[in-house]
Amino acid sequence: MFRRFSATLSRLPGLSCRRATQLSAKALDTPLSPGERVEWFCHHLICRTCRNYGGHLRLMRAWFREFGPKLEVPGGLSATCKEEIKARLQIELPGGK
Repeated sequence: MFRRFSATLSRLPGLSCRRATQLSAKALDTPLSPGERVEWFCHHLICRTCRNYGGHLRLMRAWFREFGPKLEVPGGLSATCKEEIKARLQIELPGGK
């Protein structure tokens, strides 16, 4: 019975693994809308791979929060590298911040 239910859910629009991974990443930074939350939850009910991916994202985030401030780049970043990072962030972040 679960297989039939799973097969039915997987054919519904918006329940692709690509969409679920996008929502998992988005959920780390901002709250999901109620519709996105339902979409994400329904997909995770049937897709173990996406559940694992979401868990890995949360684990990496926890590691970076704990160890990130302790990481140092030997010699620091060059001015050119810093400018490239700044420019890339301005392009990719909402609002250019």
